[in-house]
Amino acid sequence: MKRIYLILITALLFTCSSDDDAFRDPIIGRWSAGDDGVCNPSAIITFLQNNNFEHVGSDYIDGECIERVEVFEYSTWQNKTGGVYNHTYKKTGESEVTDDFNTVITGSVLEIINNEGKSFVFTKI
Repeated sequence: MKRIYLILITALLFTCSSDDDAFRDPIIGRWSAGDDGVCNPSAIITFLQNNNFEHVGSDYIDGECIERVEVFEYSTWQNKTGGVYNHTYKKTGESEVTDDFNTVITGSVLEIINNEGKSFVFTKI
């Protein structure tokens, strides 16, 4: 009987994973806005596991696409509930901005709807 319990406990230990991916927020990762007809990609956003946020965009200047990195003093995100997130950031010399946005994730596609109702579509990269 002890042998059966030992086998069950051993099996449970190996089937239970301590992998944090099981609890990983689906928004975490790098997302590309894709080709805007001028620059490809037009923007890349990255939601980091430590709740920081990064943004790289492209500007079309003098006939070429120039990468523009958004520089923040800080930029964080938080999952409020049910696909609603909060984003707080501050650019140097500007006031802090806090806003909410809604998300819909379907497979490898992330749709972000800002508080003005504007939709942005990104693909996981």
